[in-house]
Amino acid sequence: MGFLSFAVYLLVRGLASALSLLPFLGNGGREALLKQIQEMIARAPDPKTQDLLRWFASSQGMTFLLSAGMFFLFIIFLVSATVTGAVTGAMADKKPQQ
Repeated sequence: MGFLSFAVYLLVRGLASALSLLPFLGNGGREALLKQIQEMIARAPDPKTQDLLRWFASSQGMTFLLSAGMFFLFIIFLVSATVTGAVTGAMADKKPQQ
């Protein structure tokens, strides 16, 4: 059930992302994220941290961030579905079979 829930989420999120890439709808989400990363770069005192944040602002870094986020969401969906199934199974009325 967790996999199915995640698949539906991916479908809806993928459609929303595809629509946001259309020229007439704009690309505000990516720009807002890049602005936050630029602010973090300006505040970071360590040059290695600044280099890492600059990498996150690149295409490869954005791909990594989105992939890692999707992976963790997948794990959350699976764990929540497993826990829900276990609790529901434990609370179900168990009648002896005859």
